[in-house]
Amino acid sequence: SVCADNDGTSLLRGSDDLHNILRMLRLVARVCRLDKTLSEELILMAEFQKACRGLRDDIECMLLNNTEESDLLVDVQDSLFEAMGIPCCRRMPFTDEELKMRLPLVYSLSSVDSLNKVMVLVHQVNRRQSSQTDVGFVMWPSAIILATWLLTNPSTIEGKTVIELGAGCALTGLVAAHIQSNHKSDNQHIFITDVHETVLQNIQSNVLLNDASGCTSVNKLDFYSHDGSRDDDAWIEGEWRGCDECRREQVDVILGADVICCIEDAWATAKTIRAALRPRGSCFLVSAESKSRFGVEALEKACVENGLEVNSRSVRSMYDGKLYTHDLTTACGFEPSMEFMFCRISKRDG
Repeated sequence: SVCADNDGTSLLRGSDDLHNILRMLRLVARVCRLDKTLSEELILMAEFQKACRGLRDDIECMLLNNTEESDLLVDVQDSLFEAMGIPCCRRMPFTDEELKMRLPLVYSLSSVDSLNKVMVLVHQVNRRQSSQTDVGFVMWPSAIILATWLLTNPSTIEGKTVIELGAGCALTGLVAAHIQSNHKSDNQHIFITDVHETVLQNIQSNVLLNDASGCTSVNKLDFYSHDGSRDDDAWIEGEWRGCDECRREQVDVILGADVICCIEDAWATAKTIRAALRPRGSCFLVSAESKSRFGVEALEKACVENGLEVNSRSVRSMYDGKLYTHDLTTACGFEPSMEFMFCRISKRDG
């Protein structure tokens, strides 16, 4: 135990030690609330469990014999129980390889001219994907391409309201937040959205991990909640974390990376863009081409029939191919031979 000498004598010798232990326990509890991944790893460590048991025994003994410090001891005991009581469904400690896999991905991204740079930490969801709805658990290559394009064209979102659709691990939204943090404006905001509850929780953790709370919010948005009607002039925020479903004002810019997995997704995406984008606003989508992503081929027709203008081009033709970076190899399903398309979608007046 860290709380006792080799002969079993308590190392808690007075109020200074108790105050230090209290600060340490409160720090542990706070970190574990903010980072569920670290929380799971910490409470499965044999050393942590042993230290907590030893400290618990010391405190119980001191409470019986030390009335002067009883209030402080109770505070320490409460914080200890909070640290020991962090829920975890796993019982076996993680292997070294598993611990490496649970570390966040580190993206050191830069614009194609290397003038704008940012480092972003991204946790993926450490759970097996069981259906197509779980695609947001992992990083996809289009998010890296779109994030690099944003760093190259920061004025696209500076001072503007922005939605990231189907954010997944939220790399693009986090880069957008970094850009806006360097351009102070009362009118700008990033709405990072997805529909999957577990994905939304992971996004919230990534926002906190990157200290991006100041200019962002995490919101539930379901593509299929918009019907494409002419009077659909707002986007619908879904019920999540105690907030009721509500209609939100249209935004200036919409971002999306690999958001289409089937033909129905293409139509739902077009209807959502129509509902959420202001007249004369712009949407920027990046996706693997149709031979790698089923349903992408329907996007242009779906947009046109919803009153949107589409301009598409090959990503490889842009900036002499510099949007293809080595970071793409960290993304799920990436192959060097993959081709990606970049779509700029505009909304007409009226």
